Amino acid sequence: MNRNLDLAPVNRLLSRLGWLGIFVILCMLLSATAWGQATTTTKLTVPGLNPTAGLGATYSVAVTSPSTTVSGEVLLCDATAAACTGPAILARAQLNATGSAYIPLALGPGNHTLKAVYSGSKTFASSISSALPVVCIGGRPTTTTLSSIKGTTGYNFTANLNSTGFQPFTGQVSFENATAGNIVLGTVAPGLTSSTLGFTPGATIAAGNTPFAIAVADFNGDGIPDMAVVDTVGNSVTPLIGLGNGAFENLQQSFSTGTSPTAIVAGDFNNDGIVDLAVANEGDSTVTYHFGRGDGSFYLGGSVGMDSAVPSVWMVAPPTWSLEISTVTESLTWRS
Repeated sequence: MNRNLDLAPVNRLLSRLGWLGIFVILCMLLSATAWGQATTTTKLTVPGLNPTAGLGATYSVAVTSPSTTVSGEVLLCDATAAACTGPAILARAQLNATGSAYIPLALGPGNHTLKAVYSGSKTFASSISSALPVVCIGGRPTTTTLSSIKGTTGYNFTANLNSTGFQPFTGQVSFENATAGNIVLGTVAPGLTSSTLGFTPGATIAAGNTPFAIAVADFNGDGIPDMAVVDTVGNSVTPLIGLGNGAFENLQQSFSTGTSPTAIVAGDFNNDGIVDLAVANEGDSTVTYHFGRGDGSFYLGGSVGMDSAVPSVWMVAPPTWSLEISTVTESLTWRS
Protein backbone atom coordinates (compact mmCIF):
# COMPACT_ATOMS: atom_id res chain seq x y z
CA MET A 1 0.00 0.00 0.00
CA ASN A 2 1.45 3.37 -1.05
CA ARG A 3 1.24 6.36 1.22
CA ASN A 4 2.08 9.92 0.24
CA LEU A 5 4.26 11.87 2.70
CA ASP A 6 2.66 15.20 3.54
CA LEU A 7 5.43 17.83 3.34
CA ALA A 8 3.13 20.80 3.69
CA PRO A 9 3.96 21.42 7.41
CA VAL A 10 7.65 21.30 6.64
CA ASN A 11 7.28 23.72 3.75
CA ARG A 12 5.29 26.12 5.93
CA LEU A 13 8.01 26.00 8.63
CA LEU A 14 10.77 26.67 6.10
CA SER A 15 8.88 29.59 4.59
CA ARG A 16 8.39 31.16 8.03
CA LEU A 17 11.98 30.71 9.27
CA GLY A 18 13.77 31.60 6.09
CA TRP A 19 17.30 30.50 5.30
CA LEU A 20 18.77 32.66 8.09
CA GLY A 21 16.63 30.98 10.72
CA ILE A 22 17.52 27.54 9.42
CA PHE A 23 21.23 28.43 9.53
CA VAL A 24 20.97 29.58 13.16
CA ILE A 25 19.22 26.37 14.19
CA LEU A 26 21.86 24.23 12.48
CA CYS A 27 24.65 26.16 14.21
CA MET A 28 23.02 25.58 17.58
CA LEU A 29 22.66 21.87 16.91
CA LEU A 30 26.24 21.51 15.75
CA SER A 31 27.80 23.57 18.54
CA ALA A 32 28.30 21.67 21.82
CA THR A 33 28.78 24.96 23.65
CA ALA A 34 25.15 25.82 23.05
CA TRP A 35 24.23 23.09 25.52
CA GLY A 36 27.20 23.00 27.91
CA GLN A 37 30.86 22.10 27.76
CA ALA A 38 32.43 21.77 24.34
CA THR A 39 33.36 18.21 23.40
CA THR A 40 37.06 17.38 23.08
CA THR A 41 39.22 14.69 21.51
CA THR A 42 42.60 13.70 22.95
CA LYS A 43 45.30 12.05 20.84
CA LEU A 44 48.58 10.59 22.12
CA THR A 45 51.54 9.88 19.82
CA VAL A 46 55.24 9.14 20.18
CA PRO A 47 57.88 9.44 17.44
CA GLY A 48 58.85 5.88 16.53
CA LEU A 49 57.47 2.73 18.10
CA ASN A 50 60.59 1.68 20.02
CA PRO A 51 61.97 4.43 22.28
CA THR A 52 65.34 3.59 23.76
CA ALA A 53 64.94 2.55 27.39
CA GLY A 54 66.42 4.95 29.90
CA LEU A 55 67.11 7.71 27.37
CA GLY A 56 63.45 8.63 27.08
CA ALA A 57 61.26 10.04 24.34
CA THR A 58 59.00 13.05 23.94
CA TYR A 59 55.33 12.11 23.87
CA SER A 60 52.98 14.40 21.97
CA VAL A 61 49.46 15.08 23.25
CA ALA A 62 46.95 17.04 21.15
CA VAL A 63 43.51 18.02 22.49
CA THR A 64 41.07 19.39 19.93
CA SER A 65 37.53 20.73 19.97
CA PRO A 66 35.21 21.71 17.11
CA SER A 67 34.71 25.18 18.60
CA THR A 68 38.09 26.66 19.55
CA THR A 69 41.57 25.94 20.88
CA VAL A 70 41.52 23.85 24.06
CA SER A 71 43.33 24.92 27.26
CA GLY A 72 44.01 23.15 30.55
CA GLU A 73 46.07 20.24 31.85
CA VAL A 74 46.78 16.77 30.46
CA LEU A 75 48.03 13.70 32.32
CA LEU A 76 50.19 10.92 30.88
CA CYS A 77 49.16 7.71 32.62
CA ASP A 78 49.69 3.98 32.80
CA ALA A 79 46.74 2.65 30.80
CA THR A 80 46.81 -0.69 32.61
CA ALA A 81 45.91 0.95 35.94
CA ALA A 82 42.30 1.07 37.10
CA ALA A 83 42.33 4.88 37.27
CA CYS A 84 44.66 7.72 36.34
CA THR A 85 45.52 8.62 39.92
CA GLY A 86 48.48 8.30 42.28
CA PRO A 87 51.34 6.16 40.95
CA ALA A 88 49.50 5.66 37.64
CA ILE A 89 50.23 9.31 36.73
CA LEU A 90 53.59 9.25 34.95
CA ALA A 91 53.73 12.95 33.99
CA ARG A 92 51.55 16.02 33.58
CA ALA A 93 51.71 19.18 31.47
CA GLN A 94 49.76 22.31 30.53
CA LEU A 95 48.44 22.60 26.98
CA ASN A 96 50.13 25.35 24.97
CA ALA A 97 48.48 27.99 22.77
CA THR A 98 47.78 25.41 20.05
CA GLY A 99 46.17 22.89 22.40
CA SER A 100 49.22 20.62 22.45
CA ALA A 101 51.67 19.39 25.07
CA TYR A 102 55.04 17.69 24.66
CA ILE A 103 56.01 15.45 27.56
CA PRO A 104 59.52 13.98 27.90
CA LEU A 105 59.49 10.64 29.71
CA ALA A 106 62.01 7.85 30.23
CA LEU A 107 60.63 4.33 30.71
CA GLY A 108 62.34 1.11 31.64
CA PRO A 109 62.96 -1.63 29.06
CA GLY A 110 59.98 -3.77 28.10
CA ASN A 111 56.35 -3.32 27.07
CA HIS A 112 54.25 -0.40 28.31
CA THR A 113 50.75 0.88 27.59
CA LEU A 114 50.10 4.61 27.98
CA LYS A 115 47.13 6.93 27.67
CA ALA A 116 46.64 10.69 27.83
CA VAL A 117 43.85 12.15 29.98
CA TYR A 118 42.56 15.68 29.47
CA SER A 119 41.16 16.89 32.78
CA GLY A 120 38.61 19.29 31.30
CA SER A 121 37.56 22.77 32.43
CA LYS A 122 34.47 24.94 32.75
CA THR A 123 34.50 25.36 28.97
CA PHE A 124 35.73 22.00 27.70
CA ALA A 125 34.65 18.47 28.56
CA SER A 126 37.27 15.91 29.62
CA SER A 127 38.46 13.23 27.21
CA ILE A 128 40.85 10.26 27.12
CA SER A 129 43.09 9.11 24.28
CA SER A 130 43.25 5.61 22.91
CA ALA A 131 45.71 3.30 24.63
CA LEU A 132 49.19 3.55 23.10
CA PRO A 133 51.43 0.46 23.30
CA VAL A 134 55.12 1.37 23.65
CA VAL A 135 58.06 -1.02 23.43
CA CYS A 136 61.30 0.24 24.98
CA ILE A 137 64.37 -1.45 23.54
CA GLY A 138 67.94 -1.42 24.74
CA GLY A 139 68.89 -0.76 28.32
CA ARG A 140 69.95 1.95 30.70
CA PRO A 141 73.57 3.16 30.59
CA THR A 142 75.85 1.23 32.97
CA THR A 143 79.31 1.64 34.46
CA THR A 144 81.60 -1.15 35.64
CA THR A 145 84.46 -0.79 38.12
CA LEU A 146 87.02 -3.44 39.06
CA SER A 147 88.65 -3.86 42.47
CA SER A 148 90.93 -6.51 43.95
CA ILE A 149 92.03 -7.81 47.34
CA LYS A 150 95.28 -9.77 47.72
CA GLY A 151 94.79 -13.05 49.52
CA THR A 152 97.17 -15.74 50.74
CA THR A 153 97.01 -17.68 47.48
CA GLY A 154 96.17 -14.95 44.95
CA TYR A 155 93.81 -12.09 44.25
CA ASN A 156 90.05 -11.81 44.68
CA PHE A 157 88.48 -9.61 41.99
CA THR A 158 85.16 -7.81 42.36
CA ALA A 159 83.22 -6.17 39.52
CA ASN A 160 80.79 -3.46 40.61
CA LEU A 161 77.95 -2.71 38.18
CA ASN A 162 76.10 0.59 38.47
CA SER A 163 73.03 1.98 36.73
CA THR A 164 69.82 3.86 37.41
CA GLY A 165 66.39 2.30 37.76
CA PHE A 166 65.10 -0.74 39.61
CA GLN A 167 65.60 -3.58 37.13
CA PRO A 168 68.14 -6.18 38.34
CA PHE A 169 71.21 -6.89 36.23
CA THR A 170 71.13 -9.96 33.99
CA GLY A 171 73.68 -11.65 31.77
CA GLN A 172 77.31 -12.44 32.59
CA VAL A 173 80.35 -10.50 33.80
CA SER A 174 83.63 -11.58 32.21
CA PHE A 175 87.04 -11.06 33.79
CA GLU A 176 89.68 -10.66 31.09
CA ASN A 177 93.46 -10.31 31.06
CA ALA A 178 94.03 -7.11 29.07
CA THR A 179 97.79 -7.73 28.80
CA ALA A 180 97.36 -11.17 27.28
CA GLY A 181 94.99 -10.61 24.38
CA ASN A 182 91.91 -10.23 26.57
CA ILE A 183 91.92 -13.86 27.59
CA VAL A 184 88.82 -14.63 29.65
CA LEU A 185 89.87 -15.65 33.15
CA GLY A 186 86.37 -16.38 34.32
CA THR A 187 82.69 -15.39 34.12
CA VAL A 188 80.07 -14.91 36.78
CA ALA A 189 76.42 -13.87 36.90
CA PRO A 190 75.86 -10.51 38.63
CA GLY A 191 74.45 -10.83 42.12
CA LEU A 192 72.21 -8.55 44.15
CA THR A 193 74.20 -8.60 47.38
CA SER A 194 75.60 -5.12 46.84
CA SER A 195 72.70 -3.58 44.94
CA THR A 196 71.24 -0.36 46.32
CA LEU A 197 68.14 1.63 45.44
CA GLY A 198 68.01 5.38 45.79
CA PHE A 199 68.66 8.72 44.10
CA THR A 200 71.84 9.90 42.48
CA PRO A 201 73.28 13.12 43.96
CA GLY A 202 71.63 16.21 42.51
CA ALA A 203 72.66 19.83 42.18
CA THR A 204 71.92 22.54 44.75
CA ILE A 205 70.32 25.76 43.54
CA ALA A 206 69.68 28.99 45.45
CA ALA A 207 66.03 29.70 46.29
CA GLY A 208 65.84 32.56 48.80
CA ASN A 209 67.01 32.67 52.40
CA THR A 210 64.61 30.25 54.10
CA PRO A 211 62.87 27.90 51.62
CA PHE A 212 59.75 26.54 53.30
CA ALA A 213 57.28 25.10 50.74
CA ILE A 214 57.26 24.00 47.09
CA ALA A 215 54.67 23.83 44.29
CA VAL A 216 55.39 21.78 41.14
CA ALA A 217 53.83 22.49 37.72
CA ASP A 218 54.80 23.40 34.15
CA PHE A 219 55.14 27.20 34.31
CA ASN A 220 56.46 27.87 30.79
CA GLY A 221 54.55 25.30 28.72
CA ASP A 222 57.54 23.22 27.60
CA GLY A 223 56.19 19.97 29.06
CA ILE A 224 58.88 19.83 31.77
CA PRO A 225 57.94 20.18 35.48
CA ASP A 226 59.09 23.39 37.16
CA MET A 227 59.16 24.39 40.84
CA ALA A 228 58.13 27.47 42.81
CA VAL A 229 59.82 27.78 46.22
CA VAL A 230 58.43 29.87 49.08
CA ASP A 231 60.95 31.91 51.12
CA THR A 232 59.16 32.46 54.42
CA VAL A 233 61.74 34.93 55.80
CA GLY A 234 62.38 36.79 52.54
CA ASN A 235 58.63 37.12 51.85
CA SER A 236 59.04 35.94 48.26
CA VAL A 237 58.60 33.08 45.82
CA THR A 238 61.35 31.89 43.46
CA PRO A 239 60.31 30.01 40.28
CA LEU A 240 62.85 27.38 39.17
CA ILE A 241 62.57 26.22 35.57
CA GLY A 242 63.12 22.51 34.89
CA LEU A 243 65.66 21.61 32.20
CA GLY A 244 64.40 18.06 31.67
CA ASN A 245 67.56 16.38 32.93
CA GLY A 246 66.92 16.61 36.67
CA ALA A 247 68.41 20.12 36.93
CA PHE A 248 66.66 23.48 37.39
CA GLU A 249 67.50 27.04 36.39
CA ASN A 250 66.88 30.16 38.46
CA LEU A 251 65.81 32.88 36.00
CA GLN A 252 65.91 35.54 38.73
CA GLN A 253 62.13 35.99 38.42
CA SER A 254 61.42 36.03 42.17
CA PHE A 255 58.37 38.02 43.25
CA SER A 256 57.12 39.39 46.57
CA THR A 257 54.30 37.87 48.60
CA GLY A 258 52.64 38.82 51.87
CA THR A 259 54.40 38.54 55.22
CA SER A 260 55.85 35.13 56.19
CA PRO A 261 54.48 32.90 53.41
CA THR A 262 54.08 29.28 54.53
CA ALA A 263 52.12 27.44 51.82
CA ILE A 264 51.74 27.51 48.02
CA VAL A 265 49.62 25.77 45.35
CA ALA A 266 49.65 25.85 41.54
CA GLY A 267 46.67 25.77 39.18
CA ASP A 268 44.99 27.57 36.29
CA PHE A 269 42.82 29.95 38.33
CA ASN A 270 41.66 32.26 35.50
CA ASN A 271 41.15 29.51 32.87
CA ASP A 272 43.64 30.92 30.34
CA GLY A 273 45.66 27.71 30.00
CA ILE A 274 48.60 29.10 31.99
CA VAL A 275 49.60 27.92 35.47
CA ASP A 276 49.05 30.43 38.31
CA LEU A 277 50.16 30.39 41.96
CA ALA A 278 48.42 31.10 45.28
CA VAL A 279 50.41 31.76 48.46
CA ALA A 280 49.21 31.67 52.08
CA ASN A 281 50.93 34.31 54.23
CA GLU A 282 50.95 33.61 57.95
CA GLY A 283 52.43 36.98 59.03
CA ASP A 284 49.64 39.23 57.70
CA SER A 285 46.87 36.59 57.43
CA THR A 286 46.40 36.95 53.69
CA VAL A 287 46.40 34.79 50.59
CA THR A 288 47.97 36.37 47.51
CA TYR A 289 47.34 34.96 44.03
CA HIS A 290 49.78 35.50 41.18
CA PHE A 291 48.89 34.97 37.52
CA GLY A 292 51.38 33.26 35.20
CA ARG A 293 52.63 34.86 32.00
CA GLY A 294 53.49 31.51 30.41
CA ASP A 295 57.25 32.13 30.40
CA GLY A 296 58.02 31.17 33.99
CA SER A 297 57.28 34.63 35.45
CA PHE A 298 54.23 35.78 37.44
CA TYR A 299 52.42 39.00 38.33
CA LEU A 300 50.22 39.84 41.30
CA GLY A 301 46.54 39.18 40.64
CA GLY A 302 45.23 40.21 44.07
CA SER A 303 44.99 39.15 47.68
CA VAL A 304 42.36 37.93 50.11
CA GLY A 305 42.46 38.98 53.77
CA MET A 306 41.77 36.40 56.44
CA ASP A 307 41.33 36.56 60.20
CA SER A 308 44.18 36.17 62.69
CA ALA A 309 44.31 32.40 62.31
CA VAL A 310 46.93 30.79 60.07
CA PRO A 311 45.62 30.60 56.46
CA SER A 312 46.14 27.59 54.23
CA VAL A 313 45.44 26.87 50.56
CA TRP A 314 44.71 23.80 48.48
CA MET A 315 43.30 22.93 45.09
CA VAL A 316 40.01 21.33 44.09
CA ALA A 317 40.52 19.18 40.98
CA PRO A 318 39.22 20.22 37.51
CA PRO A 319 36.85 20.98 35.89
CA THR A 320 35.95 23.61 38.52
CA TRP A 321 39.58 24.66 39.21
CA SER A 322 38.52 26.32 42.44
CA LEU A 323 40.94 27.77 44.94
CA GLU A 324 39.86 26.96 48.49
CA ILE A 325 41.10 29.35 51.19
CA SER A 326 40.45 28.61 54.83
CA THR A 327 41.46 29.38 58.40
CA VAL A 328 40.77 27.75 61.73
CA THR A 329 37.76 29.93 62.45
CA GLU A 330 36.35 30.94 59.09
CA SER A 331 36.46 29.93 55.45
CA LEU A 332 35.65 31.43 52.07
CA THR A 333 35.97 30.29 48.46
CA TRP A 334 37.46 32.34 45.66
CA ARG A 335 36.52 31.00 42.24
CA SER A 336 37.87 32.18 38.92
